[in-house]
Amino acid sequence: MAAAGPYLPSADGRVLDLGAGTGRFSDALARFSGARVVACEPSAAMRAVLHTNFPDAWVVGGTAEAIPFPAGSFDAVWASQVVHHVRDLPAFAAGLRHVLRPRGHLLIRGGFGPAQELPLYRYFPSRGPRAARRVSAWSG
Repeated sequence: MAAAGPYLPSADGRVLDLGAGTGRFSDALARFSGARVVACEPSAAMRAVLHTNFPDAWVVGGTAEAIPFPAGSFDAVWASQVVHHVRDLPAFAAGLRHVLRPRGHLLIRGGFGPAQELPLYRYFPSRGPRAARRVSAWSG
């Protein structure tokens, strides 16, 4: 959350947790930023767990390729471990552009390791290894 913090809105903003799974990051994003977080998850089973774990969460069904929100709905989109599941990257990109407000931020979280081995690098090779940043939560 510390690495994402500068890109998250304050309490009056909105964040989309795209591919929210069981809500692990939805809750953390809301607590860290104070913003309204909306979880979007295609799996009904995952949404059910999210509702059980976080009964007050805003949760909707939807996919990364067909984000079910109007234009300019969010100040930030958080997509953790999502890109490698996306089958239609142009539709994903168009949907992100549609739901993000002007000057909004897309925060993509992927795996760790050398940039060339990250799934994210495979989808965005022009960004190169310099674009990959590692954040270490603790040292061994």
